[in-house]
Amino acid sequence: MQGRDLYRRAKLLIDEYGAGAAAHAGMQADLMLEHGDMEAFAQWKRLGRVILEIRAMEGRTEH
Repeated sequence: MQGRDLYRRAKLLIDEYGAGAAAHAGMQADLMLEHGDMEAFAQWKRLGRVILEIRAMEGRTEH
């Protein structure tokens, strides 16, 4: 997942999880790491970073 797809997915997660979106992405990344799925791990990590970027641009912060 890259570019616009990554951004869209991040926005959907923000809409669904609100302030917990980045934490959710982090938990999913950890789960994928535990399962040895490095590709999914990397995707969830990217999503987490994009979520933080979007929220920073919107003037929101993660807690």
